[in-house]
Amino acid sequence: MTADEYREIMETELAWRQEEYAFFKNQLDNMPDSRRDRYRKGLIMILQEHLEGYLLICLHTYIQYINGQQLTGRDVSLRFLAACMQQGSHSGSRQVPSAGIHKMECGTRFRFSAADDMYGFYRQVDWIEQAEAFKGQALQLDDQIVDQIFGRGYADLQKTLYCLGLPVDLFDAYQKDLDALASYSSAVARGIFRSGVTRQEMDEWESKALGAASGVMRLLYEYVNHEKYRIRNDKQQSYYLESQSQI
Repeated sequence: MTADEYREIMETELAWRQEEYAFFKNQLDNMPDSRRDRYRKGLIMILQEHLEGYLLICLHTYIQYINGQQLTGRDVSLRFLAACMQQGSHSGSRQVPSAGIHKMECGTRFRFSAADDMYGFYRQVDWIEQAEAFKGQALQLDDQIVDQIFGRGYADLQKTLYCLGLPVDLFDAYQKDLDALASYSSAVARGIFRSGVTRQEMDEWESKALGAASGVMRLLYEYVNHEKYRIRNDKQQSYYLESQSQI
């Protein structure tokens, strides 16, 4: 799959959802004006579910795109590498030890807590050792991770982005609209807005949903088209490596 093919899939996905939504919206034309506000409430929930479904498909397809690039640990940014390590893609990697009693190689047993500086240091050392082992491995993202984490609300979306090695602030420009629509749709489902939704309000929600969907598509396309998942294109990591070499 190429970056352009990925974008085409997202465009096709968005198009059929817009068409289906328009069908349900057009049913209001067959109702008296006095009842239209009441039944627009249902459109809010349809709009939210379509937006959520669209985001899921975009991320699932991103995984398919990435897994088709045959990347190794040497190719990718630390963010991406960490995501693969977190998913346990490397069957030979050992688990990072939890807090408690541990045995050093010399045989001495010691105890430390999660708040202990030694514990944090141990985790960092262990992560570096595992990262080195991963650099020679072919990397694959787990397609199930999206369904396991993704939920309603921007916080869950950020968790999903993190687990896919994507910047957690990638969609920050749409956080307010995504959270607002999810909250409003939930309120409608609970019967809070029984009076209904006006045409002006509906137009505003549609604009926010379409803006978020189009924005997500653009950002994901730019991310893969410029191969920002690769270490050479990760500006933040490149700056870090450059600064380290000057020390």
